[in-house]
Amino acid sequence: MLNPVEIVPAFSYEGAPKLRAETASYVARALILISRSRDLVEQDRTDEVALLGTYRLQAADLLGEYQLFKHRMLFDPAFVCSRRSQAARGLKVECILMGECFSAFHARWQHSDPGVVWPMFKADVIAVTDQLLKHLQIEQVGIDRLLNGG
Repeated sequence: MLNPVEIVPAFSYEGAPKLRAETASYVARALILISRSRDLVEQDRTDEVALLGTYRLQAADLLGEYQLFKHRMLFDPAFVCSRRSQAARGLKVECILMGECFSAFHARWQHSDPGVVWPMFKADVIAVTDQLLKHLQIEQVGIDRLLNGG
């Protein structure tokens, strides 16, 4: 039987600055994509449906990569630290739920023409980006606490 300590990277406070910088970089790139998409949708730029599709695909790729990073480098290693295990588990569960929500959004529009049902698409973009922005903000606080040993 494998020992969990052997299959996940060591979790240490010394690595916190680097992990913080990497999470900040992922979040900053995600916020740019969210902002660009949200601006186009709020301005009713139905002529930019193709660009919105590109942003959605880029966001799906980036958020998927970020999710793997968080789980491998933050949440899973923290499971081995009894003090942080509960917090890490909660963050991981919320991350998975948000990932499923965004994946469902992506799947809904991947093979559809949002221009044909613009009001529905616009409402969906606004709802999902609101949820994603709130999630990223709350998650960042949780990650900071985790890295601070809380």
